[in-house]
Amino acid sequence: MTSAERTEDLIRKARRTTRVDVDERIMARAETALAQRKQAHPAHQHTSGLIRRIIMNNNRIRLATAAAVMAAALLGVYALTGSFDGASITVAQVREGMEGIDWMKIINEGDTVGDGRVELDMFSFASRVHIKTDMEGRTVYQDFQSGKQFHWTPGSDSIDESPLDANREFARGAAGPFAMMDQSLRLIQAERDAELTKELGTRDGRQVEIWTAQWSNNGAGASRTLTVYVDTVEKRPVAATFEHGQAGGGSYRESNIEFEYPEVGPANIYQAGAPESASIVSTMKK
Repeated sequence: MTSAERTEDLIRKARRTTRVDVDERIMARAETALAQRKQAHPAHQHTSGLIRRIIMNNNRIRLATAAAVMAAALLGVYALTGSFDGASITVAQVREGMEGIDWMKIINEGDTVGDGRVELDMFSFASRVHIKTDMEGRTVYQDFQSGKQFHWTPGSDSIDESPLDANREFARGAAGPFAMMDQSLRLIQAERDAELTKELGTRDGRQVEIWTAQWSNNGAGASRTLTVYVDTVEKRPVAATFEHGQAGGGSYRESNIEFEYPEVGPANIYQAGAPESASIVSTMKK
């Protein structure tokens, strides 16, 4: 099925009457937004003309306003992800691929790639637990359901128990791993005026789609680049990098990240790395 046929089939599912002026206004707004992106990326192939021809000129379709809204939404998704005709992974596909995931593990080598030290973050969205272990081995186990956190330092024979800040949100308020990733990308786009591009590639022997967001840093010629590698089969992020481009040329890697999705995770600070012999010292109010 061609891109035009897929588009027409999608639109034909809405079969109510409509007002042409309403459809025109919706499409005009969508195309204006898409035109702005086209000016920034003239080499990209856009599909707004295709959609307009099918929607406004196909006399076999009694189009509802809902169909125009649907088409405008598709244009918005294309502008965000560079995907319309199914050749690329869409945000919706990644959302579906990450549905039902509870535990997510983020392994960050930072700028210490190769020295064996990593920073770990683990999130359980069902039990609302965040576990962080820094490059020195210090571990914090935060239980947002109980309002408690536990700190352990390597070599210590005790674990400090203290209350969580009541105003602190678990995973920045995200309801799941997809929401946390999507929230980060949207914040970067909104706050940094970053452009998101996509291309196919490979990483560690698997086919991936490479999502790259790049933005200037302080307008002084320096830049930041976030690259996310999405598995084309599982539709999940499997890795990411964060680089700092220097004003005078060259760059250095700030983060080298791997994503894992284990079935289960540590149930307490001991399973997260603290020795069983370490005793808990509480500062919780009685």
